[in-house]
Order: sequence, then structure tokens, then C-alpha cells
Amino acid sequence: MRRLIIGDIHGMYERMIDVLDRAGFDREKDSLYSVGDICDRGNRNVDVISFLMKLRNFLPVAGNHDVWLYEYLSKMPDPYWVSHNGGGNTFREFEGTTPAFRNKVRKWLGEFPVARIIDGYIIVHGGPATMKNEEELSRMGAFDMTVERAVRYKMITGRTERVSQDITRDCLYLKSALFPERAAVGPLETGRTIICGHNVVKEVFRSEPYRLIDIDTGSFLEEGFLSVMDLDSGKLFRSR
Repeated sequence: MRRLIIGDIHGMYERMIDVLDRAGFDREKDSLYSVGDICDRGNRNVDVISFLMKLRNFLPVAGNHDVWLYEYLSKMPDPYWVSHNGGGNTFREFEGTTPAFRNKVRKWLGEFPVARIIDGYIIVHGGPATMKNEEELSRMGAFDMTVERAVRYKMITGRTERVSQDITRDCLYLKSALFPERAAVGPLETGRTIICGHNVVKEVFRSEPYRLIDIDTGSFLEEGFLSVMDLDSGKLFRSR
């Protein structure tokens, strides 16, 4: 059994299938991890979600776009999701689906965790933000928080749950790794490597000082592509 991780899919069904085929992904045996943002921007969001929901071993973390879709399906949409945050295609596709399907997707998305630890990796969408070490991530509940819990907190309090907001949307950590000469935060104290998406890079980006790999290579852009990495060998695959 292999363990692969895929970058931000953003509703790009053809590129997702292409890169998984290139990686030799076995839908029955292999595990597929995801850094989140499976929806929005692309034009086959329902197809992407339907495919991923059928996989035997799909292990995502939540991206900000996944949270926005969950909120829409929970009848509390972000007012800018459709007009400013790339949700227009997803919204139009889901308006044509059945209530039963929308409810099934809502429950599925609600179980997405904010962060995962898998052996020598921490998988998040945006990054650890201003958190200093792995212990702080754990203490703040990063590995226990799910989309459903974060959105329920928002419904009750009217405020966004901090660890969810920081990890799914903050890009300080990546930008500090990209531009260390003007870094806003220092490297997270951890013995693991952080894998994230959220911020588009032209090629998979690695920072040894920050122990970071960004695999969001702009799947929805004409000049971009979708990336997959083998967690055990480190080998990279890219869509056409």
C-alpha cells in the first residue's frame, strides 16, 4: 500500500484523474491524503467530490474553501464565497443536486480535521501561523478540531474559532519560508516536516529551515498543474 498526498484540487476533475493515473494510484489499496481546497474555481466540483467520497482511503485536512462549502450546505454561507472567493461554480453545481446528496456531502466535509500527523509529517492547509512548536499546536486543539466543530463554534458564538482560522487561512509561515529575509515568524519547533497548500507556487516548494513543503501548484490556472507526492519516497508527479 502506498501513501500519496495531493495538492489543492479546486474542482479540476480532469487534472486530478490525470495526476493520479500518472502516479499509478490504486483506488482500492493506496491511501490518498489531501492538503484541502478540493472545491471552487474549477468547473467539475461535484465530480471531484463524488470521486473522493468513494475512495476507500481518502484522508484530507480542511482548506478554507472546504469550510465555505460546508457553511453553504449548513445554510450559513459566507457572503463573499460566491462573488469573491471562487465559490460561484461550486454554488451553481450544487444548486442542481438533490437535498440528500447535499446533506451527504455536508456530513462528509464536517468530519475533515484541521490538521493531521502521519509519521514524520504534519499535514495542514495554510500552515501553523504564529504557533511556536508542535506542542502548542496540540494544546490549542489543532489535531482534534474538525470542520463541523469549528462551524458550530461560529454559530454559537458569532466568532471564528481561532485554530481553524489560523491553520486553514493564514499564510505567514509559508511567506516567511519563501522570503526569510523579511520573515514574520520563525520555524516551528518540530521534528516533522509540514506539508501544506493554500498558496500557489510555480513548482513544489521546499524549505529546509522551515521544514516545509508546499504542493499547491495552481491546479485551476491555465499555466498551473496539480501535484501529487509519494509520502514514503518523496517522488513527485504532476498533471498535464
